Amino acid sequence: MAITYSIAPNPHWVIIDDFSKLPNGAAIYTYSSLNPSVFKPAFTDSSGSTPYGQPIVGFGNGTMPPIFWQFDTANPDDLYYIRVYDSADVNTQNFLWDFNQLTGSGSGGGGTVTTALDIENLVINGQFYRNVGNLPVTPATSLPTSITLAPSNNAGYVGRDTGGNFGPILPDIIFAKSDQSATDSLSFTDFTPVGISALPANPTPQLFVNYTTTVFGSETYKYVQFPIVKGLQNLTNATVSLKIFARLNSGNSNVTLTFRQFFGNGSNGPSTDVISPIGTLNFIGTTWTVSEFDSVVIQSISGKTLGNCGNDALFLQLNFPLSANFDVDFILPSLYLGDKPSLIDFHTLDFVDSIVNSPRTGDIRLSISAFILGWVAMNDGILSNATGVFVLPAGFVVARRNIDTFPLFDLIWRTFQSSQTLAPMFTNGGVPVAYGANSDADFSGNRQLALTKAAGRILANIGVPSINSVPVTGGSNTGTVWAIGQSTGNELHTQSAAEVGPHTHPATSGNFYTNAGGAILQGGATFNASAQATTGTNTPNGTAFSVQQPTTYLNVFLKL
Repeated sequence: MAITYSIAPNPHWVIIDDFSKLPNGAAIYTYSSLNPSVFKPAFTDSSGSTPYGQPIVGFGNGTMPPIFWQFDTANPDDLYYIRVYDSADVNTQNFLWDFNQLTGSGSGGGGTVTTALDIENLVINGQFYRNVGNLPVTPATSLPTSITLAPSNNAGYVGRDTGGNFGPILPDIIFAKSDQSATDSLSFTDFTPVGISALPANPTPQLFVNYTTTVFGSETYKYVQFPIVKGLQNLTNATVSLKIFARLNSGNSNVTLTFRQFFGNGSNGPSTDVISPIGTLNFIGTTWTVSEFDSVVIQSISGKTLGNCGNDALFLQLNFPLSANFDVDFILPSLYLGDKPSLIDFHTLDFVDSIVNSPRTGDIRLSISAFILGWVAMNDGILSNATGVFVLPAGFVVARRNIDTFPLFDLIWRTFQSSQTLAPMFTNGGVPVAYGANSDADFSGNRQLALTKAAGRILANIGVPSINSVPVTGGSNTGTVWAIGQSTGNELHTQSAAEVGPHTHPATSGNFYTNAGGAILQGGATFNASAQATTGTNTPNGTAFSVQQPTTYLNVFLKL
């Protein structure tokens, strides 16, 4: 005989009355299902040592305390019959509902305690909403070595692969491979609306992703990479569970999942990336199959060195076969804290948009507020790390000195490395210096980077860059080509003679006029202006005038 005490069917009871209200002090009466007039106690603990009285009284917000139900394998038919009222006061209580044959589960003489798990999927946008579209574009036959496939987590995921064989460190969901020796393609295809879910027990999203290699190459890696969390301390030694749907249409089936622990960049010698295998995907014929990996422990970072740029992060990678041809579909990767994943995983487009369209590093915000955490004022100032002693360059102010400026520091560094006068670099002593070998070396070396000039200036659009960070220049309707960060124009202007349009001054009657040949008429003589047209002269006083459009000044901020 085994007696168990289970918190099933729900770890947290909430009572709602007939008016959709949460009653103050609701009551649950517990009876034997074999004889509904006989009290059968439930318990306050998983060992069954402290029974509740009759009834079990709830709290003031409609919730009930944890209830452990007793089950006896020697008497499996003796379950619970419960009656629920909006109050424990027998004089005023109203009956709400009842339920017979309440069942649960548990094992062992002491019972089982159910732990509440976080049900948040840490893979944002596993449905690939707002994807990049089918690639490569004809006539290309090989995918680029790095592609942003769809928006996802983005805050602070930036860096440089110092190992040389792990691939790029980027925000969002990316595809990466070491070279373009293969003939391959990625496509996003709508599920056929056949009236039945293609993914068992899970809502079917709008589309799935296909990756095909028809002529294999010599790559050392190729994968889809999902950002999970910035800051490796967050999930060090944590137990997680994963799930993904996939089907193999043809070819090699060695598709695997791995964790990538990136320890960041910096001059302090951060540890090399750690790649931890999770498992190989399951395939059953050519049908959609779910691969589930329970109780996976993320490796501890104990004894490792984090870079001093503050950009260490954890990634999930879906790895494809090397030196092989294959055709595979996949969708809905998910990662949960705890030893079991959620049965279903689906988010609406509005939910995904609310995360992936949040402000990103380098975005601009207008406000009448003078200070906003997470943003830096475009005050023509200086960005730097927080460590060390700094001498401010002459004519500059501090925008922000903190380790959290590295993503913006890196973005400005990469944007202006070919036009450094627009965002000049200084040593920590305030001396002008050229950009170094890379952004993280300059940042961890306590160099100071100037923001582009923006204070008191009107913002203008140069054009829209093409996808996947291919740089472009812009223009205006005058044909002038401008660069990102370039500034021009002035508030006051004095016209030159060349800027004055052709014109004449008609003569008027009076003394001392010139004739058409320039000869001065006799003094005192009166000239009839209507008798002869002539050209007069006038010397302007050269006062500058405003060319500024009506303007309201606000504080402008850049996202860190």
